Amino acid sequence: MGVRLAVAAMLIVAMACAGFQTEAATPIHSGVYQSLRYVEESGDLLGLEVEVRAGLHPSIVVTDCEGCCCCGKAWPLIANGGRLDFTVTDDLVDQAGRPLRGKPIRYVGLVRGTTIILTSPDLDGFRETLKKVRHPKPDQTARLACEGSGC
Repeated sequence: MGVRLAVAAMLIVAMACAGFQTEAATPIHSGVYQSLRYVEESGDLLGLEVEVRAGLHPSIVVTDCEGCCCCGKAWPLIANGGRLDFTVTDDLVDQAGRPLRGKPIRYVGLVRGTTIILTSPDLDGFRETLKKVRHPKPDQTARLACEGSGC
């Protein structure tokens, strides 16, 4: 009996170390996810839209909207089971019009069914819930940034 208990304990520890959780994560599939909302009083679009591109070399297109929509650029994506990990570095321009490299921001996502819960260790308190768009248009996330590029 003592051997069985020891084996069971080792199995539980091994599963915990391997990242097994009681809640099952959903595998990554290509798709568009968003948390966009329109504020009528100010005419602003707020939130995020991402396009996950699964496959041999996964990537993610990120468009951030805060008044206007910016970015719409593809970034490398690490997808493992139901987890996403990616870093965005926005290109900026100084007062003289010279390009500047922005600060890298890392994002971590967890896919749960048709939702991605996105957090960032680089942004205190950041937590965004993005819901899958049922019938996205081709390249809609990148076009959102182009159409709203008044930043």
